[in-house]
Amino acid sequence: MPGQDEAERRGSERRPIEFQVEVYSLPDQGRKLIERTVLKDISGTGVCFLSKNPELYTSGQEVILDINMPSTDRSHAIMECRAGIIRIEDASRQDDGEHWIQIGVTMNTLLSFQERGQDEDGVAAQQ
Repeated sequence: MPGQDEAERRGSERRPIEFQVEVYSLPDQGRKLIERTVLKDISGTGVCFLSKNPELYTSGQEVILDINMPSTDRSHAIMECRAGIIRIEDASRQDDGEHWIQIGVTMNTLLSFQERGQDEDGVAAQQ
């Protein structure tokens, strides 16, 4: 709506954050990894992440997000949810000379906490 700022339009304020995120297809599509990338910001109802691969996403597409939380030497935690893509637009991030896009999503389920142990190489393993 003209004259409305982004916080009013979205209904909740977005906060900058840079956590790693993995984007997956839905289980009925084989739950395959689509992309590993980084969150740009988060709010109470959605997140925005960056991508170099606009061809992977369409408006209205539903995906699964695994947001990687800070890890310890013994465990690795993620917050997982289903999300619907509502916005795809150019990003202003060009510090590496690459063309980035922003993917805005709304969370369709509550975030669920999952903890994964780490194997001896420090790689997260599903528990």
